[in-house]
Amino acid sequence: SIISGFVLIAIYIIKNRKTIYASKQRYMIYGLITSVIGVILILIVLNYSNVKVLDVAKEKVGQIFNKDNFNKELILKNKNPNTAQTRILVWYKSLEMFKDNPFFGVGPGNWRINIPKYGLNGFETGIEQGIKHFQRTHNDYIWVLCETGIIGFIFYFSAFIFVLILSIKKFFYSDDNKEKLLSFLIAISIFGYFIISFFTFPKERVPHNI
Repeated sequence: SIISGFVLIAIYIIKNRKTIYASKQRYMIYGLITSVIGVILILIVLNYSNVKVLDVAKEKVGQIFNKDNFNKELILKNKNPNTAQTRILVWYKSLEMFKDNPFFGVGPGNWRINIPKYGLNGFETGIEQGIKHFQRTHNDYIWVLCETGIIGFIFYFSAFIFVLILSIKKFFYSDDNKEKLLSFLIAISIFGYFIISFFTFPKERVPHNI
């Protein structure tokens, strides 16, 4: 959200550089830039303090940027896969499910029923033995693709794209500063939601949406 906010503000300033400093809008821009810088400074302070949550976050991000965690053959040989490897293996198997049911999917709620069909090898022992069960893909895009197919995917995410486009247009062209600010916040929130949707499941879990 912060990165997308910077991009939108930069585009807005470039687009309106001739008139922005002669209007009250400059105060809104100053306020937004100050807020973003404030958030970044807070994150930097937290980074150098002893906060366990940040250590966990760094570990997760490090796993994602490790290219070996995306190698399916290496994951299948690993008897004790880490969190990233487990989820990426779920994504591989889910994409196989999508290939088998590309247009209409396996039906809402049926991903968890069908996933064992594609093999539980490569997962931790508890999952291989059926003691633990996957409920979701930890990726809303793949989840929607698997359960509703490409047709359901287009309908589901077109709602977000429509709101995103509308909010960006209002941010650039609205004459009402309050409406402009609200549209900006909606836009960067949706960008953040898109990233969250790639690694977890806000489609189902209420706290993510809050």
